[in-house]
Amino acid sequence: MSSVPKPISIDCKFSALAIVNVRAKLEDGGAFLPDGTQILTGFPFELEAHWGKWLGSTVIESLKDCNLVFLRTATDGWTSESLPVVDDVNARLGEEVLGLFSVLRLIDTIEYDSAIKFDGYLKSGQSYCRTSSRLAHYGVTRGYSPWTIREADLLTAANLYAGRKDLLKRFPDPQRWRIWRGYDALNMGLEHPRPDNRLHSFIRALEALILPDAGKTEKQFVSRCLMFAAPKASEATARTALQEAYRMRSDVEHLHEWDRSLANAYPNVECQDVALLRTRQMERLGCWAYSQIFTNGELRKHFFRDADVTAFWALPEANIQAAFGTTCDITQLGKVSSDKCNGIGRAHPSEWPAHLRNW
Repeated sequence: MSSVPKPISIDCKFSALAIVNVRAKLEDGGAFLPDGTQILTGFPFELEAHWGKWLGSTVIESLKDCNLVFLRTATDGWTSESLPVVDDVNARLGEEVLGLFSVLRLIDTIEYDSAIKFDGYLKSGQSYCRTSSRLAHYGVTRGYSPWTIREADLLTAANLYAGRKDLLKRFPDPQRWRIWRGYDALNMGLEHPRPDNRLHSFIRALEALILPDAGKTEKQFVSRCLMFAAPKASEATARTALQEAYRMRSDVEHLHEWDRSLANAYPNVECQDVALLRTRQMERLGCWAYSQIFTNGELRKHFFRDADVTAFWALPEANIQAAFGTTCDITQLGKVSSDKCNGIGRAHPSEWPAHLRNW
């Protein structure tokens, strides 16, 4: 990323996404991403009296704790008369900041209080808000470990979003194309607060990528996901995780208790913790798989159309694994004691991975 952004002094339209009280650590107060998005560690405009009239005191108060902002601006594409009007220019800028935040969530669990998008304009150094909206909050799967957003993660997100835009340019209809229905299911899972519904959506997102044959869904879900879920040395452990997660998904689909299929394999006191582990594993696998597709152009070409997906899974296993290039390794996630998690669901520090224990 390049140098720290400077205050905006020219007339422009803008869309800003302000993240409140997010776990992030950025040096020097912010930077520019390669796509032109400005990253700031505080709200980019003076919260003058007229902002309070637009947004209300509660929102203004929360913005004092805003510590990560995605800001996009446009200095052309509009006439002087249309500067105050929220139009297609603002819509395009808004899509950029929202898209960047959504792919950032593919990297890991984001801890934050709220995310608020603002659209408006600057004229003669004065900022004006025309619309604002609070985003649906990304939920967490209980037992997760903390993640701190850093500059390298924002660069990764920019690459992810560039790949996603490339795919969207080729296949713009979100209802027609399987890849977008799967990505929508993944985001539904990430936003849902209940772990059973999260698991159900994560499995659906993966099914969108593997395109199982009718009557062979569970078998092919396990065998195909296994090719990118873990290295060969951990294949048996990953197979168990995939089988159990899929059977849990089937129980959720038919409104049974989500952990009932685990009762024969685990003591009753462990079933919930295992169910949460399976959910975190499918969350990790789904986010990883879509990240790989968005960033790997050679892999991405296999997921353009249903016919491409079918042909891909008919390839020899070695070719499929070579296309992914690496594996997610869901076996690296361990079972944690959910009763030790804090109020927002973060695992107790004693159960964090080793590299986080001195965090």
